[in-house]
Amino acid sequence: MKNKTTTLVMGMLILGILMLSFASADCISTFTKGQKEIFCNPAQDRTCGSTTCQVCMGSYNATKGCYNSGSSNGCNNGGYCTGSNGNSTNNNTFDLSPPIFNISSPLNGTIFNSTKLSLKFSLNEVATVYYKDVKKNTNMWIKVCDKCSVGNPSYSSIRSFSEGENNLMFKAVDMANPPNTAYVSVKFFVDSVAPRIYTTTPTAGDFADGNFEVQFKETNAKRVTLTYGTDKVNLNLSKCYNSTSDKKICDINVNLSKYNGQKILYSFEVEDIAGSTYKSKPTNVSIDIKAPVVNNPSSFFKVNGRYVDFNISITEPNFDKVVFIKTTDSRATQTTLCTRLVNGYCTKHQSFIKGNYSLSIQITDKAGNAIALPASFKIA
Repeated sequence: MKNKTTTLVMGMLILGILMLSFASADCISTFTKGQKEIFCNPAQDRTCGSTTCQVCMGSYNATKGCYNSGSSNGCNNGGYCTGSNGNSTNNNTFDLSPPIFNISSPLNGTIFNSTKLSLKFSLNEVATVYYKDVKKNTNMWIKVCDKCSVGNPSYSSIRSFSEGENNLMFKAVDMANPPNTAYVSVKFFVDSVAPRIYTTTPTAGDFADGNFEVQFKETNAKRVTLTYGTDKVNLNLSKCYNSTSDKKICDINVNLSKYNGQKILYSFEVEDIAGSTYKSKPTNVSIDIKAPVVNNPSSFFKVNGRYVDFNISITEPNFDKVVFIKTTDSRATQTTLCTRLVNGYCTKHQSFIKGNYSLSIQITDKAGNAIALPASFKIA
């Protein structure tokens, strides 16, 4: 009988202890304005809208990361909570809200011309901050600072980032138990390699007829500009093409009529998306866009036996040469008549064998301008 009594007393004592333990798990927690009360029953979740809010909290479910609602009797007996999941805190509140985490540099969508950038952010509570590049498809987080202090900024330092697109995910983990985490994503672009121009045409001292070309190296070209004389024009980048794996060629044709007969300077400038530029050295060229003029187009040759006397009056300050081609010759070989003018004339006593001839007399200047005249005759 004595043993039964002892057993009953011990059972009641253990039950009392358990009941006391469960009761003490319920307590009143104080939330400040803006903090969210996270319950295992989502219907009970709400955000504190007053200066302070007092909520009856129950036990913490570590698996789900939420709190069960407490009972009135338990809260009345338990009083105020001593901290998250039973850990004591200074202000006697649960920390259920993630840090307020704002990144002020680098800003989303910005472009930089250096891999060394200012990383600056603010925190409203002590937290450890990490980041990782989403593009790299890795789970490794890089720690920025451990237990970063509260402030605006709470962190400001120069850090190195990758060339090209950076798609970064930052997280700030506070000191609560369990911890709360805030995530912020930032996407920006780094182009630290300045453009470079390799060649331009026409070359110095050459004639220009309106066709200009530039070869350059720049992966992220934003603008290519041609400056000629007192004029300037932007090239159409969609018409540029690759000359090698890392070089591009752009060309353009402009009207140089107002500069005809003059010498002008021209240059190209390449600008990338980060604002870095490269300008070619100004090049001096002569402008000649007019073809030679024949002053006697109806009487520039005369048949004399088996010879033809050519006497062509030409106006051309940059004369190059006069040739003829037999239009009936499938090989289209050229025969030179003159490479210089004497008093404005190309004269030549040219022999031909018997036959009918149909010639194309071609007159060119040093700028590449040309005209052609027909000449038909018979050698008996």
